[in-house]
Amino acid sequence: MWFGSAATSNDSKSRCRELLRTIFVLIASRSSELRSFEGILIGRLLGACVGDEWAEFLASIWLSDVDSLVRSRCLLAFKALVQHRTASNETASNIDYQVVLPSIIAMMSDTDPRVRSSAVACVKSLKSLHPVFLDKKQKQYVSKKKPASQQDIYKYDEFYGPTSCKLQYLPLETESRFIHLLSMCADEISGDSLAVKAELGSILNKGVTSSTDNNESRHGSHLKLNSQGRETVVAYLLSHIAATDNLVPELQVRLLGMLESVVSALFLEQLSPLISGHAKQLELVPSLPQRNDTEDTLI
Repeated sequence: MWFGSAATSNDSKSRCRELLRTIFVLIASRSSELRSFEGILIGRLLGACVGDEWAEFLASIWLSDVDSLVRSRCLLAFKALVQHRTASNETASNIDYQVVLPSIIAMMSDTDPRVRSSAVACVKSLKSLHPVFLDKKQKQYVSKKKPASQQDIYKYDEFYGPTSCKLQYLPLETESRFIHLLSMCADEISGDSLAVKAELGSILNKGVTSSTDNNESRHGSHLKLNSQGRETVVAYLLSHIAATDNLVPELQVRLLGMLESVVSALFLEQLSPLISGHAKQLELVPSLPQRNDTEDTLI
């Protein structure tokens, strides 16, 4: 596990994890372009030492306190590995990485355009795993992938450790539409750190269009989410905020800021336990001693 207390404890396994993280960050933080052998070293490091936890490993780094170059390269490594695994293994193309998607979306508000562009590249790589086609009878786009009952969601019960049980997931059809809608906003998001907030508002609010909607087909009627789909996506994103409480503050703060323009009753319903928990913690904090005005007068 790469998030939480288990990732920072002092046992030998955790020390090994921290060493791997340090080596990766050192290589990824080089100001010059990575040389071919360094790229191979990173690939071997992930393959041999991290195994199937590679996406967790990369997300835990780009969500930590690292510089923009490292964040950007972690995101690009995720994109490259998704593309490589999909091309080299037919079974891998059926893996659903939706548990990583909120971590990628969080990077779309980064102040560095390199990070935003890398996050957009990740969404485009996920889009290739979610092809859709226009069903002329239904007059809407539908997914070409397997039925939702057969979804193979990556690390669905362990991505954040024990709190992963709080996560909600997207049906395949809704997930495919959401990813395609996000990819349509690629240019706006890459160019402006505030654009993702407006675009999420456009996608998740009924009848709302963003300032970048230049034509009727932009968030076309065939791909738009219906009311249930919008609420499902909001619940999905809020569940990641709840699951990462006291665990990944970077993700929490960024997602909450991005969803600021989204209107939904689910905010109160899903975040009430989180707010109550923090309120109770504040009640347990010892209060400061009250100032004694009498003493001041005597002095």
